[in-house]
Amino acid sequence: DLATFTLVSLPPGWGTTNVAVAGGIRFEMFSSNEVALPPGGGATGVFTVALAQGVRPNQVYTNRMDITESTTLYGLPPGGIAERNDTANNSVTFTVPGLGLAKTLDATSETNVPPDSTGSSVQIGERLTYRLAITLPESTITNLTVVDTLTTNGLAYIFGSARLVTTGFVGSTGAFTESPSGAANTLSSMGQQMTFAFTNVVVTGDNDTNNNTFYLLADYLALDHAANDGLPPGVTVHTNRATLTYGGNPGAVVTSAVVTTTVVEPLLQIAKRLTPTNNVDAGDVISVTLAVTNSGTATAYDVVIEDRLALPYFDIATLASVVAPTGFVYEVAGDLLRFRSDTNAPTGTNTIEAGEALVFTFDVRTAGTLPPNVAVTNTATVLGDSLAGTNIFGVQRFTGATNPATFTADDFEPTKILVSTSETGPADSTGTNLQIGEYATYEIAVRLPEGTITDLQVTDALPAGMAYVAGSLAVNTNDLNGTLAPATNITPNVPPLGASGEDVVITWTGDSVLAASTNPSANILRLRLDAVVLDLPANSGLAPQTLLTNTASITYAGNPNPPATVTGPVVRLVEPL
Repeated sequence: DLATFTLVSLPPGWGTTNVAVAGGIRFEMFSSNEVALPPGGGATGVFTVALAQGVRPNQVYTNRMDITESTTLYGLPPGGIAERNDTANNSVTFTVPGLGLAKTLDATSETNVPPDSTGSSVQIGERLTYRLAITLPESTITNLTVVDTLTTNGLAYIFGSARLVTTGFVGSTGAFTESPSGAANTLSSMGQQMTFAFTNVVVTGDNDTNNNTFYLLADYLALDHAANDGLPPGVTVHTNRATLTYGGNPGAVVTSAVVTTTVVEPLLQIAKRLTPTNNVDAGDVISVTLAVTNSGTATAYDVVIEDRLALPYFDIATLASVVAPTGFVYEVAGDLLRFRSDTNAPTGTNTIEAGEALVFTFDVRTAGTLPPNVAVTNTATVLGDSLAGTNIFGVQRFTGATNPATFTADDFEPTKILVSTSETGPADSTGTNLQIGEYATYEIAVRLPEGTITDLQVTDALPAGMAYVAGSLAVNTNDLNGTLAPATNITPNVPPLGASGEDVVITWTGDSVLAASTNPSANILRLRLDAVVLDLPANSGLAPQTLLTNTASITYAGNPNPPATVTGPVVRLVEPL
């Protein structure tokens, strides 16, 4: 900067002048004849000049000094004789300092208490802000370029997010552009390399290196992509670095240190337990325990647990003793019970941290429509995500699980006895001995499970050699706490007898409803019917005597299991000879 040229000192008797030349000045110092340099002597002139604002980083500048004239005689030589004129030169070079670049992870968007991600750990959907510290020498730099390079495993640049922080910087950054570009708050492709170009940057020459740095901040989003895995053993690590140079840079491109971030994510699991699980009747209380755990590496947010308690198995109107942990509330929507994070509670209470387990409990009664002998599988679900709320991109990772639990409804419990026989004389058959032509009266008693039974059906399987006496059926409902379906169909029903070995089938078409009861002898249906021993060649009361076995079964429409069966007493035929 020629305007800053200052002469500091000259040797005694020496003069100086500045001669304008193309592109600058030439500084000259000279002596008169009266001032000579003795052998071994010297002369030193000192001046200062500031570097111009237009110098560029990494540039090497050369300053040359020439001794253009020195004579060996005092005054003019006699008679025009030539004298010796000595010359010499020497150069000094200096280099303008180079560029500096440092890259760090400046911030992440999830700052809840307790934080879901800390340090270099990042959740899916989280916004990462990187800080590039750009340090320049006091100079003017055109076409300054920052290239930010990511590994292609889970991050995308947020277009328009780049911004400058110039606090403490003395100079002018000028305008900059990003390439490629896109609409503000849209995402680049995953792993897109970004270039930020500055047209003209001026770092004011004030000889203070503490104010030569400005900062470029750029935001990236952790994508919900298979490349991002926050669960062991294949945890994703993002690697990020940047470079800095300018057009015509005679030095090397500056590369920042590597910055890494590690993906973390929640993994919710649920376990459901029912009590009791066997011999359940309509109106019984089922106690339900839901244990939810987060076995992932980060906090789960916006947690929702759902359990559908639908007819014909559950009566959600009987829901009671609902207990939820602090930070969670519950609601009922139709036949759906839902626990969820309380949006009015702070994070840390309405969340499930990594390694944390929460327990939710409630009681509900089985419905009056519970069918007998069914295995009822009831499934609970849990769902959560990786962010508190969401972001403008709708990007986050969901985590969830289901778990079923099963209880078995009570089955029919039939019994069958021989009540009496028609021959009661002292010399006639007794006990289970029957004569040809004798009637046997059987009683089938069935304990019916509490609930709703559609098309209840009892079958008495008579053996060949016996026949049902049409019209002998007697139905006793005195011990029933409920009502049978109104329509009763009986086959065979044409007097006087059914066929040999023909089954007697009694069906109550429609719904039979048995109310809940704590009396173990309640809800017993009793049926009595007569069967006669036929005079058939196969029936013999003589050795070897014929044995007749009688069974009964009970079922209903839609029974998922085989009918409940019972074997009655074996009768032995006797006869005179």
